[in-house]
Amino acid sequence: MKSRIVSFSIPLILQELNTHAHILIDDEKFSVAELYYRIATRLRHYLIDEFQDTNGLQWKNIFPMVEEALSSGGSLFYVGDKKQAIYRFRGGDVSLFDSVQDNLQHFSLKHGSLITNYRSQKEIVQFNNEIFSSKLTSCIALAVDK
Repeated sequence: MKSRIVSFSIPLILQELNTHAHILIDDEKFSVAELYYRIATRLRHYLIDEFQDTNGLQWKNIFPMVEEALSSGGSLFYVGDKKQAIYRFRGGDVSLFDSVQDNLQHFSLKHGSLITNYRSQKEIVQFNNEIFSSKLTSCIALAVDK
């Protein structure tokens, strides 16, 4: 079986899924459960960019497919910046970063952080690191959770 790598942003894939699901379900060709099953058996590798913009409902919708892929040798690669999650773009939920690790820990996920910033100058990175120091992070997290 040939593996395909699927790269998408959550809003794009959900828009496409909604469009196709509407056609399939409206014509009563498939149930929602069967639709999820068919998608989950075809997609084995997931790349989710800008994960900080993912909200709880979006993750809840895609989680069963990701879990199925991981249980059959597939992969999940998600990239995001917790510091950007303070904007709560599209209802993004910063707690999902830790939740994903907790819920999928039996798959031995690897966690990594980028050390080098290729986008900003040194002074900007230092300023942001000071703002998001451990003392302030807990205050920001409390503000975001409310």
